[in-house]
Amino acid sequence: RDTGLDREIADFQVFVTAYQQAWTGSAGGLENAINRMATLGKDRPRYAQGQRLIAQWQGELQNISLLNQAKERAGRGSTADLTAAISIARQVGRNSPQEDEAAKQIDQWQSRVESVQDRPILERADRLAAQGTPDNLRAAIQEARKVGSERTLGPEADERIFNWTERSQRIEDQPVLDQARARARAGDVSGAIAIANRIG
Repeated sequence: RDTGLDREIADFQVFVTAYQQAWTGSAGGLENAINRMATLGKDRPRYAQGQRLIAQWQGELQNISLLNQAKERAGRGSTADLTAAISIARQVGRNSPQEDEAAKQIDQWQSRVESVQDRPILERADRLAAQGTPDNLRAAIQEARKVGSERTLGPEADERIFNWTERSQRIEDQPVLDQARARARAGDVSGAIAIANRIG
């Protein structure tokens, strides 16, 4: 106090108590921090800095409100509600304390939407593949390819496509292999090799 900075010291005391409230990260804590900082009048040395912090905390409050709205909407469970929740959560400010939480929620909701959209496609593909003919297996593969590899069920679709491609090729190639084996049993090994070489 001997420095003659009584007013600055008083302002910093306001800052300390406001920061303590804001660091809780809760809506109530931010509101208390804003109210505390608002006690600095325009005649105070740290007024401008205080106003910048108030604006920052108000932005964080808005982000918390947006996240709460998005979670409430997503809780209704339909694809339309999840899509709406994603749109709301995307309004959360970049480089804000709430950005990571918003991104995590968006990923979860997007995954749920994609699963709901793509599961019927895989089920149709499964029904086609169950018939077991090369034509049906090829049709099942085409159906499963509608699910992009980057989507939530993409790895499932890719695995099905791999298995069905292998099954289809085995069915198509078996007669050629049988013919080659028959030729080999008859003693025409070079002819058997030539026939077997037709299989890629």
